[in-house]
Amino acid sequence: MFNKFNQQAKKPITIIAFVASFIYFGFFRFWMIPSGDDYFWWGNQGTYLLYHGFYGPQATYGGSSNGRYFGNLLEIITMHRLTLAVLAYAIGWTLLIWCIWKLSGKTIASLLLSLLFVFTLQGGFINNVLA
Repeated sequence: MFNKFNQQAKKPITIIAFVASFIYFGFFRFWMIPSGDDYFWWGNQGTYLLYHGFYGPQATYGGSSNGRYFGNLLEIITMHRLTLAVLAYAIGWTLLIWCIWKLSGKTIASLLLSLLFVFTLQGGFINNVLA
């Protein structure tokens, strides 16, 4: 009987946790300030490379993209469309947390640890890679 009660209580908690996670990361991306190569892809050089198959003969425009077409295309789209950037970022992080939760047994404890996983990463890693 206790197991049945636990299963019924777990579903609303998990839904609320994942919705809260999605909203948190959506707001996080909305307030994130572009930096580094974000300005490159946001500007004329990125647009030029997009329309020329990610290849530019001039060193100013970066030359080849070294095969990183999906990442560069996603960067260009998210820099020009904030709504898509917020959705992509929030969905990506929420999906990562969901995968960790699912792999770790789908318990309330693993849900809390999965949600707290983001805050265990080093600041430099978050700043340079994830943000």
